[in-house]
Amino acid sequence: ILVKGVVEQLKDLVRAVDESDLRKGIATSLDAKLENAEDAFDSASTNDKTTACNLMGAFINNVEAQSGQSLTLAEVASFTSAARQIDSTLSCTQ
Repeated sequence: ILVKGVVEQLKDLVRAVDESDLRKGIATSLDAKLENAEDAFDSASTNDKTTACNLMGAFINNVEAQSGQSLTLAEVASFTSAARQIDSTLSCTQ
């Protein structure tokens, strides 16, 4: 069994967003949240889980707001499921 860390999971989710057929503005917005969450977590000196958790929450909210509009229901389910798994790995409280 391979257990991926937060950074690997974030990279997988960025790749999934990038590989989806999304409008450029939507993809850019989602990618920015994920990349900022990765930067916050990856900062070895602070290991800023709070910021990473907040950004993951913003990502989930953005994805859910686009449900049935710019994102298909399958994309919403896939992206939110992956984001919630990252939240769980980070031990974010909701």
